[in-house]
Amino acid sequence: MRNLSHDIQKIPVSRIVIPFMLGILTALKGEIMIPAVRFIIPLFLLWIAGRSFLSGRVNLFRPLLFLFFFLIGIATELLNRKPVPDFNDQEPVVVKGILKSEPVSGNGRIRFELETRWMVSVERTFSGRTVLMTYLSDTAMIRRIETSGHMCLAGVVYRVKNNRNPGAFDYAGYLSRRNCYYRFYPDSIIIYGHRQQESWRIDNLTRSVKRRITESWTGEPDALAILMAVTTGDRSELTTDLKESYSDAGGMHLLAVSGLHIGLIWMVLTRIFFFLSFIPAGKIIRSILVIVILWFYALMAGFTPSVCRSVTMFSLFAVSSALSRGRTSLNILFLSALVLLIMNPRQVLDIGFQLSYLAVTGIITMHPLISGIFHPKYRVIRRVVDLISLSVSAQIATLPLSISTFNQIPVYFLLTNLVAVPLLSCIVGVFVVSTPFFLLRVLEHPFLWILNHLTQLMNRLVTAISSVPGSVAAELHVNTGVMILVYLVVIIFLLYVRYRKISLLIAGLALISGSLILSSSLIVKERGTHRVLVPHFRGGTLLTIQNGIHADHFISCRDAQSCKAIWNYLRSDYFCRIRDSEIHSLDSLGMLHSPYLSAVRLHEGCILIAAKDLRILILDGPKGYRYPQFLQDYPSDLYILQRFGHPREIKSLDFNPGAGIIINGFNLPGLLLNLSGDTVNLFCTEEEGAYIKNY
Repeated sequence: MRNLSHDIQKIPVSRIVIPFMLGILTALKGEIMIPAVRFIIPLFLLWIAGRSFLSGRVNLFRPLLFLFFFLIGIATELLNRKPVPDFNDQEPVVVKGILKSEPVSGNGRIRFELETRWMVSVERTFSGRTVLMTYLSDTAMIRRIETSGHMCLAGVVYRVKNNRNPGAFDYAGYLSRRNCYYRFYPDSIIIYGHRQQESWRIDNLTRSVKRRITESWTGEPDALAILMAVTTGDRSELTTDLKESYSDAGGMHLLAVSGLHIGLIWMVLTRIFFFLSFIPAGKIIRSILVIVILWFYALMAGFTPSVCRSVTMFSLFAVSSALSRGRTSLNILFLSALVLLIMNPRQVLDIGFQLSYLAVTGIITMHPLISGIFHPKYRVIRRVVDLISLSVSAQIATLPLSISTFNQIPVYFLLTNLVAVPLLSCIVGVFVVSTPFFLLRVLEHPFLWILNHLTQLMNRLVTAISSVPGSVAAELHVNTGVMILVYLVVIIFLLYVRYRKISLLIAGLALISGSLILSSSLIVKERGTHRVLVPHFRGGTLLTIQNGIHADHFISCRDAQSCKAIWNYLRSDYFCRIRDSEIHSLDSLGMLHSPYLSAVRLHEGCILIAAKDLRILILDGPKGYRYPQFLQDYPSDLYILQRFGHPREIKSLDFNPGAGIIINGFNLPGLLLNLSGDTVNLFCTEEEGAYIKNY
């Protein structure tokens, strides 16, 4: 029988990575992690006492080792924190920096990332490196930027902010982990240097190589867009329809250069340089060549986090192979995670980092178990079974987190992987072999013909799969606590399958029971909830009145963009416990009566809603009232203002004393400054986030 303690000893890096990662999370998410740590510490001490009692001796080495690396994780995050610039919204600044990402067009503007060297305004100076999400509408200016090195730009900055709606994506937090805190709108530029004068720089060299390889590529636009994405990491030419097709078919991982692509390149390179293993020190030379080429490719692909993770991992594999050391895949996996977290601790919160390591961990741990169930006689069938087991292993490992984050799963992901992964392998293999020919401009047309036809075939197959009805199971929701319990159950199940210990089976059943109890308690709690919610949306109004598991949503939108934002929010995790929802348009609502509330349009631009002990009056701009004392005739507990375009439109309004006034994102900014009074409760969603009140 296998011994669990003996197998854990084969993965010593896990004893460092796990406490180190928990330390980073505690430093980043103290308000969430500290209560959890307070709960874990007594259990930890109880476990030490139990082990000491059963063994008859006190062994504090492992607990102290855990505590040491836990504290090292906290210290690493604190020491890696970079200074944050402090500028006001719309403050004019002068910025010196360099282009960090390739410009991308969208919504009538050109967007790119600018890495600063310093920022100066009239009142303050920031000397340091930060990233500005820069937006340009002048195409002539972007042409000058694309050929520049260091540059100086003048414009205005806006702090990146969230809508602060409950359950919404934390966009500001996502950008802050990339050291980006401001949006920048330049209106003038001074060029300091030119890339042509700095051709020795490695980043300029990689751009030149990439341009040399791809400038002769011609063919069908969609095929070229996919070819650029899967080989060079350039996704700027991918259309929305193409992205949706790959997403619905479960093939989005094919479009982003990641572990699959780097693994294929690593495999092709080791095959190309196989002859070096026959000379003295040939393995070391081969590994050095492979590592250098992989990191050069990482630079050419934009040095994205997914590429860095994969190249780090396969570099460690190459080193291990060159030294002829017996290697454990999980050891190398955890070691690569440790290296990346030391360089950038905040990666631990990136969904890409989490999904990447979960997928590889699932493949390493579950693939042997799943593939061992079947033993096909024929080689072709064995290959198919092996590919299916790889896909299933990765999908099982990432499924709970994917549902929790994206609220949907592709149904035909197995079929997509079966047809697309072999084609992607051929595309990447041909690309690696043909790169010298593209650089030398020799025989590039036959290779381009092969790449074009392979890519077109992959596009057609993926598009056909995505068009099959029911390709996506949408609006799925998993609570974070339940997701963690599911992962613990999967881990315990795998340990039970491997070691056949009854204690593991009991622990798994206990966790399943705990997961069911947690879900049931959340549903019971939600049934007794009576809540009013007014989130912040620029150019739109959403009023949600919740009664238990039923909710009425009142919507008004200025344009398609705000309407799309509201609809996406209604499908978020925040509303996952609401089983019964009704949506009403404020623009066309006349009269409404239901067991939960009543609503009536008093006249054009004025709607009164009554729910239980709550009266809400919605005023739609100046047409919402007919005379200054109008509000006294309809006293309400809550007033929602929308479409007010000028402060003077609301100065004469006489609100009910003690009532609350909500100024949402469907108004001219600055209205809050013109509403004052001791008897009125003012609430601006732009400043304070979503309005939430239980009644």
